[in-house]
Amino acid sequence: MRQVRPKFKDFPPGVRNAMISVFVAWGFFIGYNLYVTGTISIYHLTMGMLVCFAVFSLKGWTRIFVVIYNLIMAIMIGFEIYYAFHSGSDFSIILFAGKIISIVLFIISSVLLLRDDVKQFFQEQNR
Repeated sequence: MRQVRPKFKDFPPGVRNAMISVFVAWGFFIGYNLYVTGTISIYHLTMGMLVCFAVFSLKGWTRIFVVIYNLIMAIMIGFEIYYAFHSGSDFSIILFAGKIISIVLFIISSVLLLRDDVKQFFQEQNR
């Protein structure tokens, strides 16, 4: 018989922090891009929702998927910064700061999801 799914408030603090960090990272990234460009990328919005719902599903493979995808996002934003510096175009400090904050948030969320207590909680939910 399948056990009852715990409510978010009953999750261990490490798991709650990891999930909140995923939501904050994606929320900041989408909000920042909306502020800078004035538009929302449907692809990023869709992937952000997928990642946030995936981590909340408490499946073991989704935790790894979210970690990998968040790290890919951090790397791609890093490439954007690299190309902006080397393209010779104007580069504002606000653009740079927002991208750095996005990278840091994605890395923090990945690290929090890789912690042992979070891994153990996800494994317990899949027994």
